[in-house]
Amino acid sequence: MNVRSPMRVVNTDRFIKNNENCCIMLMLDDLSNLEKAIIGAIGEGKEKERKDILDTVTHLWKGFFKNPVTNEAGLRQLENDITNWKHIRQPKDNQNTYCIMVDVDNFRMFNKKYGTFVGDKVLQEVAYIINETTRDEDIVARANSYHLHGEELCVLYTCNDLEDAVMVADRVRCAVEEKSVQKTNHRVTISLGVAQYHPDIEKFTGTMERADRYMLCAKNEGRNRVYTNEDGRDPIFKFKMNHLYKGGISTAVIEKVTKGMSNVKGLLGRTMTHLCQVGTRLYK
Repeated sequence: MNVRSPMRVVNTDRFIKNNENCCIMLMLDDLSNLEKAIIGAIGEGKEKERKDILDTVTHLWKGFFKNPVTNEAGLRQLENDITNWKHIRQPKDNQNTYCIMVDVDNFRMFNKKYGTFVGDKVLQEVAYIINETTRDEDIVARANSYHLHGEELCVLYTCNDLEDAVMVADRVRCAVEEKSVQKTNHRVTISLGVAQYHPDIEKFTGTMERADRYMLCAKNEGRNRVYTNEDGRDPIFKFKMNHLYKGGISTAVIEKVTKGMSNVKGLLGRTMTHLCQVGTRLYK
């Protein structure tokens, strides 16, 4: 994430809220300075003109931080929030921070079969359900959701531990599957990867990369599931990423054979993980 934030670090009580979404980082000082500049340009006594210009600029500035398809917070907002994460966390928030990478399963099918209008509707409703679900979770102290690009979304939230984090992710998965039919007339599912963010020892890009790899495992192992390996629960995670799901002979094969082969790879990966976990418990 290389886009540099144009804003300074500020306190949360100086943010301007964007409906129920995460904060848009427009500061009162910036607006005050902007008003002075407008008055200097158009002269005194033109209240209506000043207000019209200020409203337009404010609207455009807020839009800069949103995804145009879903109107949800976008990548630039995520970059700003990460830059200021320690400053915008609530005082009671002394919990761990987690990142969920979300991918809409078979999204290309919606665009190809039903058109981009339906595809956009699917994204809008999925983003809404994710936002609604994470904010209703009683075990989550803070949650911000973002629509990054295409069918990829991200959730940044705080809770007690990894088990709670995975539980939240699975509730999000279930909510999308259950509510999507009513909202879109289609059964929509998502695959999710969960990683913990350690702001004192790593950049957030590293957290996102891990969560993205976990999400890739979830997609390869059947879709509509949550995956994490933050605690090393999958003893062959590296093997699967290096040889089954990314790179190596299997990738070359999958590009030349039917789609069904992908399901075989996922089944093989899940089976190998299960056998390793059973073997580990037996030999303890």
